[in-house]
Amino acid sequence: MKRRWVLALASTSALGCASLGCASQALAWGGTGHRWIGRAAIEALPADLPPFLHTAAARDAVGELSREPDRSRGAGKAHDSDHDPGHFVDGDDDGRLAGGPSLTALPATREDYETALRAVGATSWKIGYLPYSIIEDWQQLKKDFAYWRADDAGARQTSDPAHKAWLEADRAERERQIMIDIGALSHFVGDGSMPLHVSIHFNGWGPFPNPTATRPARCTRRGRGPMCARTSPIRPCSPESAPSKTAPVRSTSESAGTSRPPWGP
Repeated sequence: MKRRWVLALASTSALGCASLGCASQALAWGGTGHRWIGRAAIEALPADLPPFLHTAAARDAVGELSREPDRSRGAGKAHDSDHDPGHFVDGDDDGRLAGGPSLTALPATREDYETALRAVGATSWKIGYLPYSIIEDWQQLKKDFAYWRADDAGARQTSDPAHKAWLEADRAERERQIMIDIGALSHFVGDGSMPLHVSIHFNGWGPFPNPTATRPARCTRRGRGPMCARTSPIRPCSPESAPSKTAPVRSTSESAGTSRPPWGP
């Protein structure tokens, strides 16, 4: 896949956050906000991406899949303790993490990141590792599109009907996986656009200078989700009509010109 394809997916997710009108009072996007971000990202994609991404079905699917990283919370202690720090990173006022690595010059791997944090008495479980959630999903999408391109080229060039059928089926499955991975990427890019997900002041000013007399009480949930939900132009479908998470995303030829309502509340 061309590098700019994946960069476009990440950048349009971020632009979607800025253009949604979720004001700073919201403090966190909530399920509705993440749905907006995922849908806006798909709608803003460049025209030269594969056609299956330029459908109403793709827009709606990614909007719902963008919410999944939050909806998986509460699965269990082992799951949550490992995955929850992937949604935030507690940057200092000087752009560093616990006085150690800089947000503008992060180590190349999670292992090196953890080593750098432990050198200053911190861990990624406490400070968060959101940048790596974004990087890992970006890299996964590169691999997804490489497989899609191989399937697509092979299906067009092979003269063996059985091989062609296999490649087309594999391409359709890859399109479903691409939707899932775009949803995850748009979620974490959305988290990165939320100020309280990238600051040590995520829960009030704490033991730091307080220029606006903000109370130290919890503030991350104030306005989360409900503000976006009240102003959302998107009408969710009823739970009865929501397809299962394992329902396949339609392939390029099946989904062109079709539309369906968003899944879930």
